[in-house]
Amino acid sequence: MSAATISNIFRSTWLRPFNNPALISSAARRINPLHQPTDIGARVVQVIAETANCKTFVLQTNRRWPGKRWPGHTAGQHTTLTLIVNGRKLSRTFSIASAPSADGLLSITVKRTVENTRRISVSNWMFELLKTGEILSLSPPSGTFVLQPSAPKKHLMLSAGSGITPVMAMLRSLNLASSTPVECIHICRNESDFIFAAELRALAERYPALRLRLHFSNVSGRFDAAQLLMWVPDLAECEVYTCGPNAFANAVDAALRAAGIQQTMHRESFGGYAITDSSALENHALSLNNAKQSFTVSSQSSLLTALENAGLNPAFGCRIGICKTCQCVKRSGVVKNLTTGEISDAPNELIALCMSAARSPLELTI
Repeated sequence: MSAATISNIFRSTWLRPFNNPALISSAARRINPLHQPTDIGARVVQVIAETANCKTFVLQTNRRWPGKRWPGHTAGQHTTLTLIVNGRKLSRTFSIASAPSADGLLSITVKRTVENTRRISVSNWMFELLKTGEILSLSPPSGTFVLQPSAPKKHLMLSAGSGITPVMAMLRSLNLASSTPVECIHICRNESDFIFAAELRALAERYPALRLRLHFSNVSGRFDAAQLLMWVPDLAECEVYTCGPNAFANAVDAALRAAGIQQTMHRESFGGYAITDSSALENHALSLNNAKQSFTVSSQSSLLTALENAGLNPAFGCRIGICKTCQCVKRSGVVKNLTTGEISDAPNELIALCMSAARSPLELTI
């Protein structure tokens, strides 16, 4: 019996509902409401107001059959949430704020953002409309911004704004009663913008090994290398973890180099990448999906931003090259990778729109 004959038999109406994926999923959800066809189901079980513009969503992930189950995460990792927003299926990547938990609970801390009329803000939708009891989908955890297995003389945690989220997961997972000192420096605009304020202060008061330092930029100006070196003169003895906007992470990296410190800084950053090379000061033609759409894009921004500026709404998740939601095929042309600086002219290669800038006319399939 040929493969085609076998395939036709399995598609036969006589085998319904056993060969109907939608009916199978519907039946599975009757057994397990957190069942999802491809992703991991989760239910919102608690919503916590952290600040006026920030909320934590506690999620109970699927731990039952049938369905994909949450495998557990390592502190510092992230997950991609998929939600239906205004009839559209959208995915966004968020750091996990909680320590690993055997009961499948995890928390996502979301900060309301400035509204961008060119795209739907998933963070704002979650902040304003996501309630307890609602079900969403998660990807398995991923990411390498995690605590290293070595035992350093001191941990140095540097965070800015919502970059405190994965750092908080690390602090919650560390044994703060141990003798290894932890220096935690957090930068935000002011006291009202300080996420996890009460818990962090309580931890610092309870555990002498944890020293918490705060820098409010609205009061003290921009945090700089001099401030870092004054607070942590023994930088060379620290295992350094930094999370925040790219400009902040770059400044910390520069401070380490200026101090002659060569060790690797563990880094998670966000907020877009500045293009500084003079070769980027031009526009290029971009053809989409076999010339069905054509645009002129600026090479001074990522392709994702350039397409949004042209009025399109390409799919994206994290905007920092992690989740691959904005990945597409570059049929021809030259792009620059904004993370590595690599220039690529290979045809028919996968690129991430958020991490690529045009360096020639381009043909893309999205």
